[in-house]
Amino acid sequence: MKLRHAAALALVGWLMMTPPTARDGKILYNAPLADWEHERGGDTEAQCRANIENLLRGIKKAYPDSLKEEKWQAVRAAKCISTDDPRLKKK
Repeated sequence: MKLRHAAALALVGWLMMTPPTARDGKILYNAPLADWEHERGGDTEAQCRANIENLLRGIKKAYPDSLKEEKWQAVRAAKCISTDDPRLKKK
């Protein structure tokens, strides 16, 4: 492997992305990935997935009842996306 290829691979990380929410509170599951919100990341996909699980566990404590279900659904829909994924670029 050439040095520049190894360097490019070293820069790749993982982003935990959650779908955006409309003004009326509905979760926009079908929104383009570039419009999703970056919550947390990780150096590996496994770290990213662990962040999703940790966030789900913390929702009960962190959010009032009125927001729990909405936030729970958004985090359940979260995806771990590589930082070099072309779908993250706005068109």
